[in-house]
Amino acid sequence: ARAREVADEIPRNIPGPDRLEAAVTLLTATKTSTQKAHPSERVKIGRKGNRITIDVDADLVPRVEDAVRKLITELLDRGQDRPE
Repeated sequence: ARAREVADEIPRNIPGPDRLEAAVTLLTATKTSTQKAHPSERVKIGRKGNRITIDVDADLVPRVEDAVRKLITELLDRGQDRPE
């Protein structure tokens, strides 16, 4: 649905590569919101087998990465890396 909205926003008389660039810009643009997002909307954690994925808003990446690294270091230092 969002792709259709973006396609309608781009003038049809510009060349294909320029249309693509405009589409990418519109699709990746972050909308400013006056309402603060709920934490569960800003950070999503997934698990598949032994892989854990953490998807976060771009503005949170440095802080979340730092926190995860510190937590893992603490767990390993306390010997909590063994299965329960």
